[in-house]
Amino acid sequence: MKIVVAEDLSTVPGTLVREKDVSYYSKMYPLEAQFVEKAADRKWEASVWSEDLSEFQRKHNERNRDLVDAAEISGDIEPTDTSELGRDVTSESMSCPN
Repeated sequence: MKIVVAEDLSTVPGTLVREKDVSYYSKMYPLEAQFVEKAADRKWEASVWSEDLSEFQRKHNERNRDLVDAAEISGDIEPTDTSELGRDVTSESMSCPN
């Protein structure tokens, strides 16, 4: 028995990427839009946290400040190397001694 599947519904291994959709959503709904649109909600939410949750959030922000600062200044840096098809850099980095 053969089941016919429309070409636009068939898939290949990996993540489906439709460039026209990526372009549309990245223009219409950029990643930081939620923080801009919901800023008042976030401010109110923090005002009703328990003391324990406020303390946890403060410590979390302190621990991650260096990471956030590094991300903010490195976002526009161009890659300095080329990728190698099939190379798993995650596994390589996990096997490196600390």
